[in-house]
Amino acid sequence: DENTKSIVLYMETIGNARQFLSAAREASLSKPIIVIKGGKTDAAAQAAASHTGSLTGSDAVLDAAFKRAGVLRVEDIADVFEMADILSKQPLAKGRRMAILTNAGGPGVLACDALSKNGGVLAELEEETIQKLNKVLPAAWSHGNPIDILGDATATTYEKSLEIIAKDKNCDGYLVVLTPQAMTAPTDCATALKKYATSTGKPVLSSWMGGPDVEAGAQALREAGIPCYKYPDMACRT
Repeated sequence: DENTKSIVLYMETIGNARQFLSAAREASLSKPIIVIKGGKTDAAAQAAASHTGSLTGSDAVLDAAFKRAGVLRVEDIADVFEMADILSKQPLAKGRRMAILTNAGGPGVLACDALSKNGGVLAELEEETIQKLNKVLPAAWSHGNPIDILGDATATTYEKSLEIIAKDKNCDGYLVVLTPQAMTAPTDCATALKKYATSTGKPVLSSWMGGPDVEAGAQALREAGIPCYKYPDMACRT
């Protein structure tokens, strides 16, 4: 179905595991499959058996099978809809390597923690990328990933930086973080990044921190198809 962007499944057990995994493996080549499985705990497994009459099976075995078949497993109901929404707007990452672009060091570090906790890794920037960034960023930038472009970063700084790292073959996805600072123009920065919603071929996420003060920019990103979160650690969960 060309109109279907992703497939969402709730399951408690698998009837014919081999047949399901074969079909899932084939389908996941063209559309992401998101699964939330009930019955992980003993109490939940008993509840599932009471209305399905079947066993839930080994959770660890199913988890490993899902990974081999390319199925994305989530733990919470909210994550099901969050993931489905993201995948309707952004491509599925082909790997775990993320580049974090930020105008504040602290949120970048916290994003690193969240990324690692959720199975991602920081991308190691290519030397060519670093050299290109040296030409457009102040000398005091972080010279690594997270890419701290400093508190006085303008919309042009964000735009040029993302344009450079979008061409880095070591990056599978991008998280752009903005914190409100004296020289920050949240809406202008968001507008400058809108064109990257689909042009990189990789997922682009964002976090505009600052509540009502940055909401106009956050909304501009969402309307362009770039998911925007209140905090960077929330983005790293996906």
